[in-house]
Amino acid sequence: MIAVDNVLWSGRVLSPVSHSDKAIAEFNNIVQNDHRVVNLILPVRDGVMLIWPR
Repeated sequence: MIAVDNVLWSGRVLSPVSHSDKAIAEFNNIVQNDHRVVNLILPVRDGVMLIWPR
């Protein structure tokens, strides 16, 4: 299992403007569309994503 912190980035990933906003949003999309893994975002503080193999 992999735990990734700050995946919601204070909500800035919904309308990314800065380079870091865009990078986190792109990471989230890549993980979400990777059918080899299952992921879950916990909306705790700036968001924690848990990723594990299918």
